[in-house]
Amino acid sequence: MAPERCQGLSASACNLSSAAALSLAAGRAASQPPARQRPCKAGTEGEGQRGQERRRQATRREERRARPRPRTMQALLTSHVRSLRSFATSTRHQMKNKVPEHQKLFQADNGLPVHLKGGIMDGLLYRLTMAITVFGSCYSVFSLVRAAFPQKNK
Repeated sequence: MAPERCQGLSASACNLSSAAALSLAAGRAASQPPARQRPCKAGTEGEGQRGQERRRQATRREERRARPRPRTMQALLTSHVRSLRSFATSTRHQMKNKVPEHQKLFQADNGLPVHLKGGIMDGLLYRLTMAITVFGSCYSVFSLVRAAFPQKNK
C-alpha cells in the first residue's frame, strides 16, 4: 500500500495485503484469516498436460475450501460444547447432596452388616448372590465327580 493510503491504519496493517489490511481495520482479522493468493504462473504456457492438471486440482481444492460446511458437520463440531454445558455447575436441576444421609444410615449401630444396611433390596441381592454361589459350587462338584467316574461304553 502506498504511504498516503496507510494514514488511518497501523504500521503492521500497511505491510499486509490490501484485503488483509481492510479486514484488520474493520476488526475482522481475528475471525477470518487473510485470503490466500495464488502464486504467479508466468511462463507456464509450455508446461504441457501435467501442469494443466495441477492447476485444475489446485482450483478444485480452492473451491472445496470456499464451500460452506453442511449443517450436520457444523452440528457435530459444536456438539461437544453443548455436552460440556450440560455438566456445568450452574445447571437448572441441581441434585441434593445425599452423602450426609447415607453416612448416618451406614454408621448407625443397629447390628446389621454393612452389606445389608441398604434395606430390602440389599437383602434380596444378597440372597440371590448366595443362591447362585451355592448352585455353582454344587454343579462344579457334580462335574468333577462325573469326570472322575466316566461311564463305560457297551
